[in-house]
Amino acid sequence: MAPSTWPGKATSKHASDPYRKRTMQRVTSGLGTLFVSPQKSRPGKRKKPQNLFGYDITMQGLEMELEDLLARPPPSQVPDSLAEIDETRKESRQGAEDWEDVDPWGNLDELDASASPDPCTSGSTPLPPSAEDPMLGTSNPVPPRPKKHQTTPNQRTKQFYVRWLELLPSLVLPYLEYFERSYQQKGPPPLDSPSIIEIEVEWCPSSSLPVTLVKFGLFPTAPFQPRQAISIELLSFLKSLFERACNASYALANALSTHYLQRGFRLMNPQGKTVADPFRKGLTSAMQWFDCLVQDVETRTEAILQHAATLSSSKAVRFSEYARILKTRCPSCFGGKKFGGKHDIIVSVDGNFNHRHVRSKWDCPRFFKPNYFLSKETVDQVGEIIADARKQPAKSRRPKVPDAALDICQDSHEAGSGSNVKTSLEHFDDGGVMALVCRHDIPLFLTNIDTPGEQQKYPIALIKHLFSFIPEDATVMVQYDVGCIVDRSCEQFNILPETMSSRLSFSTSIMHSYAHEFTCQIVYNPRYCEGVGLSDGEGTERLWSRLTGLIRLTRMCGRKKRIYYLDRQVAAIGAEMRDELGSTLRHRAEKNVPMHEKTADKAIAKVLQTPAELMAMWEQQKQTQLSVGSHAPARVKKELEAILNLQTELESVEQSIQSTRNFVSLLRSASGITKTLLDTLEARQQDIGEKVEELYASLNVHKSFPELKGVDLELVRCLLLARDIKMNIRKRAIGSFNEYDKLNQAQGGGGPPVGTKAHQYYRQSIAKQMPVLHKLIRRFNDLCARAKSLYKPEWNIPVPEQLPEEISLLKKDPGLLEDVWISSAPSTTFQWLYDSDIREAMRAVHCRERCVEEKQRIGMEMDNLCRWFGTEIMAAKIALVLPENAAFHAILNHYRSRILGLKGQWSTRMTSALFEAHVTAATTEARQQYARLVG
Repeated sequence: MAPSTWPGKATSKHASDPYRKRTMQRVTSGLGTLFVSPQKSRPGKRKKPQNLFGYDITMQGLEMELEDLLARPPPSQVPDSLAEIDETRKESRQGAEDWEDVDPWGNLDELDASASPDPCTSGSTPLPPSAEDPMLGTSNPVPPRPKKHQTTPNQRTKQFYVRWLELLPSLVLPYLEYFERSYQQKGPPPLDSPSIIEIEVEWCPSSSLPVTLVKFGLFPTAPFQPRQAISIELLSFLKSLFERACNASYALANALSTHYLQRGFRLMNPQGKTVADPFRKGLTSAMQWFDCLVQDVETRTEAILQHAATLSSSKAVRFSEYARILKTRCPSCFGGKKFGGKHDIIVSVDGNFNHRHVRSKWDCPRFFKPNYFLSKETVDQVGEIIADARKQPAKSRRPKVPDAALDICQDSHEAGSGSNVKTSLEHFDDGGVMALVCRHDIPLFLTNIDTPGEQQKYPIALIKHLFSFIPEDATVMVQYDVGCIVDRSCEQFNILPETMSSRLSFSTSIMHSYAHEFTCQIVYNPRYCEGVGLSDGEGTERLWSRLTGLIRLTRMCGRKKRIYYLDRQVAAIGAEMRDELGSTLRHRAEKNVPMHEKTADKAIAKVLQTPAELMAMWEQQKQTQLSVGSHAPARVKKELEAILNLQTELESVEQSIQSTRNFVSLLRSASGITKTLLDTLEARQQDIGEKVEELYASLNVHKSFPELKGVDLELVRCLLLARDIKMNIRKRAIGSFNEYDKLNQAQGGGGPPVGTKAHQYYRQSIAKQMPVLHKLIRRFNDLCARAKSLYKPEWNIPVPEQLPEEISLLKKDPGLLEDVWISSAPSTTFQWLYDSDIREAMRAVHCRERCVEEKQRIGMEMDNLCRWFGTEIMAAKIALVLPENAAFHAILNHYRSRILGLKGQWSTRMTSALFEAHVTAATTEARQQYARLVG
């Protein structure tokens, strides 16, 4: 049928006029005639109903199907084969409706209606001729309405999760029976040729099919009427593989599908079509709920061990000991019993904004209770306490570091102010994660970040949660990249109770400390803090590196699934790192500490001063740099800059008046009125200059800077400007150094070479920064030259040295890291001000002291390991003899074997006898406990 003859097609009355078309316009000479686009006439009223294309064929097919249905016998006379076919078609239609609201990231194996058929079925099952309608196959059905994007779970999904949660407790005993039956048992011998193995499972309809499957070592993919079951051994292997590779279930599901296809087993649905990706949903669902079952068993086992630990002593765990949750996560830090010293506990905290979550992704019901993550209610409650405390007036205090230096630190760090946006919450509902780890990099607690910036409520909530598990006299050192800012907030406002704040200290992490002002480093650098040892505070960074595999998965999965994946992965990392504590402590004692001692000894040997003299110089430097007078108050600095600018303008006005006077004097026709006006302007200019001097005196700069009394104002101006410019130069130069290091990281085999794209990116970034950096250096050098020309020896103020513009020379210049001084310093007393070797030697003395502290702490931590080893062995052996723990005998025996295996990893030549003594004592205590139960 031609388009012009379709029914209901409106035609134009000018369609027959050939000259209405552009191609048929007459051609004339000259400019020609203007072509006018034809006007489209309105279509007339449709007198006949408009029929869609294929309408007649569709109606004919429906009429034939209706006649076929009316000609069929009643349901009682339908043959069994056709009844089964109708039931199958009904189930497939119901399954298609059920799958419409299921999000692909839910990782669910839905009800049995949507489960895949037996994967061992080869070929397709064709439908009988009566079930296939050629007319229906050629019709064009109306396309379904577009599905609404749903981010919250629907009622059906909630019921599905509720059924799983109700089923899991009933699977604990069958799983324990299978674990005991299969523990330390070898698998079947390899077959001569690959084949399909059939296993018959006896099942009574009165009992639960999932329970029966678990007894036989198969885990169902659905909570009721499952059509697939996966081997528990395979799920245990996948669980371990997920902890290493992340998201291994998708790879295995695709591999299984490909493997079956290569062997000739094609998976079909009831309609005879190949099932696409038949294992992913069932496998991921089984992995999720099997892991929940394993966690339930672990929780019950932990409760049994905790009860047994209380029986091994005369009374329950006292509050003078660390909580069991902390001792289990890091026995080295929390296995001791001596408190009240210098920093009993050293932890570090930091946030990560890579583990974001997309707001538009589907979410699942709550099915998991995190072991590491703090609840949102707890964090928000701490945020309300901080907000209320900041509304009160600040407390009077004696600052450890001048506020002017801390203000610079706060402005130079993104985490310094919680208002800095790190994640746009327009596209993400969760911005990141913050973690609290011990000095051995073992994660202790985590919290979710749901604000754009890194607010103080997150580290404070983690710290308060830690204090709830430690004794009342234990002291804590927290290492944070902006620890100085948090410490000042705790001093100014009542954010923490006095019982906590009196036992809490802060320091910066070693990597971030060099981005702080040197005045801040004197107090908060961990290398200058007593009792810290060689703890660097960068354990969170190493934790983030081990969690990089989850970034892509957690960003696109359900919101609660994100917390579940992170929590389980962190638990696996913590367990692995706890087992490696022995080798970690030995590495620090045998390699790390001697390396620092050797470097420090070389630096001390370069100078003639003794360590005692160097420490005396350090105290002089500390006292000088921490004095309030060495830092310009913000108000005075701002007003002083305004006065200096005003004086500069007055000087330019004076020069203009003098030039005008000289010009007027050369004119013969100049009147006396002109000279009088010039005299008046000059007098007013002198009056304004005197007012500026009075305004400068009213600032009382000499009170803030006693050393500047009698110093030329122009020199003070040069030093203030040079100080600000040098801080900007230092910040930009360090960023350029890092980019150059990335470009040259492959030099000498130090690392892998960067690709072409990354190389071009770094080169362009450096090229953009170099002009600005060179301009700042030239400006700084001009100020240094100006200050040197104004300098007088009696002022005794160190004049800053000029910086080289060449980037390679700037990197080696020691003056880059030196601040500009605005006060005098006697050269005969402060030798460290001019001698870089003395400054390096002073730092080396601190390093030697930290090495001594590290040795002492490592010895104490080895004792804590031995003590915790003995406690756990005794608790495991006592739990094994208790009759109420008969069902958990295999699990407890496995735990005891695992703890005994740590003896070879943790013991040394000096502690091996102590470990054996703990094992003997545990055996004796278990026998005595068993005798008391039997007697």
